Amino acid sequence: MLNLILTIAGMWGLAISMLALHRISPRYGLEPLLLLTAAITTLMELQWGTYIEPIPGLILFTSSNILLPVILMTIALLYIVDGSLITRITIYCVAGIATLAVVFLYFMSWQLSLPGGGSMRGFTPELLTATLSLRVPIGSFVALVVDMFMLTVFYQTLHNSHRFHEWFSAGVALLGALWVDAVVFSIIADLGTIRFMRDLPGEIVSKTMSGLLLWPLLGYYITRVVPRLPIHRDNEQRSAFDVFQGSLSQIKLALANTKSALEATEIERRNEETYFRQITENINEGIWLTSLDHNAAIYVNPAYEKLWGRKGTRMYGSFDAFAESLHPDDRERVLAGLGSQLDGNYSVEYRVVRPDQSVVWVRDRAFPIKNAHGEVYRVVGIVENITARKQVETHELALSVERERVRLLREFVSEASHDLRNPLGAIKLKLFGLRRVNSETQRKEILDELEQQVDRTTRLIDDLLTLTRLDNVRDLRLTKVSFSNIINDICTSSRVLMDKKGIQLELNVLHEDVLMRVDEADLARALANLIDNAVHYTTTNGTIAISVTRNGDELCIQIRDTGIGIPEADLPRVFDRFFRSDNARDIDPGGTGLGLAIVHKIIERHDGHIDVTSQEGHGTTFTILLGLVSAESEESV
Repeated sequence: MLNLILTIAGMWGLAISMLALHRISPRYGLEPLLLLTAAITTLMELQWGTYIEPIPGLILFTSSNILLPVILMTIALLYIVDGSLITRITIYCVAGIATLAVVFLYFMSWQLSLPGGGSMRGFTPELLTATLSLRVPIGSFVALVVDMFMLTVFYQTLHNSHRFHEWFSAGVALLGALWVDAVVFSIIADLGTIRFMRDLPGEIVSKTMSGLLLWPLLGYYITRVVPRLPIHRDNEQRSAFDVFQGSLSQIKLALANTKSALEATEIERRNEETYFRQITENINEGIWLTSLDHNAAIYVNPAYEKLWGRKGTRMYGSFDAFAESLHPDDRERVLAGLGSQLDGNYSVEYRVVRPDQSVVWVRDRAFPIKNAHGEVYRVVGIVENITARKQVETHELALSVERERVRLLREFVSEASHDLRNPLGAIKLKLFGLRRVNSETQRKEILDELEQQVDRTTRLIDDLLTLTRLDNVRDLRLTKVSFSNIINDICTSSRVLMDKKGIQLELNVLHEDVLMRVDEADLARALANLIDNAVHYTTTNGTIAISVTRNGDELCIQIRDTGIGIPEADLPRVFDRFFRSDNARDIDPGGTGLGLAIVHKIIERHDGHIDVTSQEGHGTTFTILLGLVSAESEESV
């Protein structure tokens, strides 16, 4: 049983190798397939093989029961797929190789018959003087030639009947050729001996088994693979004896035409290569070509070398040379996007660091190259220097930012001048009146009003200075913050006014210290502004609720009051500088309009977020979200 398994495995291994070589023939030609066919033919005709008996009574010879069926399967495949001319050439080549093998065996037989031809010291005469039965190689040669021609006749006859599927016709033709081989070989090699009638039935059975083992492989290849091959030729109109038609001159002419076509193709390829190099070596854009695995560049043009400041030999050697030339800030992004080159949607801008440390901006585009089967096998790219464009864009961006800063500064100066002019005008007017008042009581009233205007002006100037300072960003320090202490201090300073208005204070403040990158004084200023606003604009017997909670790596601060609220139309502008709602002006005409702008700027500096919700007449809620530092950093403080 083991011998039978090994026999089947050997036959299938050779057959699959033949089919695989035929499958790749559109790309690499038929030479590999024909070379293997020639090698198998040589082994078979030299009669080098072994007899095995895998099943009692069934004797197989590896030469005729394994090698011969594989050769006939190859002939059938070439005839079905590649046409009569290729098959005829192959049959002649196989016949020629078989002829050489027979001649070689004749030469060996003649050499052994010479005096001393069968003796050598240390060897038994039987080993070297065994006579060769030349009827066997002659019978094998004749049977092989007849088999190959009859195979084509059997197949085309069945195919032309239009009654059978192609795989069935091929399988029956293979079996018929093997049966012909058994009969022809027995007639030539064994006719006139007792082995003729004794061995012929077993020979037919063994060859039938070999053909049946190859039939499924041949049928699958013909029905599933062959229809997708570009070399598949129509064989509907061929005659049954098509392979016998045609002369040697036709074969010679076909070979000459093939040679001429190959030479013309080679000349065309060289011309195209010359044109390609002339184009790529004289354009300003960099051109690169790489394989699918991006292991290294296959080709880069001089413009590419100039852009990178590196010789092409470095780029050919390793993909690392490309990766190392990328700017550190762009490297991860560029390498992660290389996969999209196969889709034809690759267009990316990045920086290249040259060996002299100069930086060049480039735009890189890639396009997949497909072979005749529609498979991507190369990627080509075009790189252009966009450094000048990037410099212009950077300059324009800086100019735009500067223009915006100037515009904001003008608006700020205009608004600040307006708000400063009002109290100064009031002060000037009061001073003018003070000179003309003789009553001590009136003088005291005017002085009190002057003091209020001076205080308002001082607050306005302080707020303006604070905003100016906040615009100049300073580094934040990693600090442990106690929000309970900050809020308690703020509420203590406002306690008198809260008690006077009967305001109820609800506190839900985190008592543990938290680690933050913070300017503690500025953060306290922001919270104080919000709490002071809540106290000023909350009506008598109202409520102010303050909560500080921790949610993972965020801190949430919420200040809610039941005061006058903010009109819905004014909510988008509450953080604008100098903006105050009309209802706020009615209650506190002395405000600067900068308090919430300062709050927003402080929270923004801390990479936080502040949101406001309000309903006029029902109160306002400010919500602040601030980021916290991880526990690992906290342990290092």
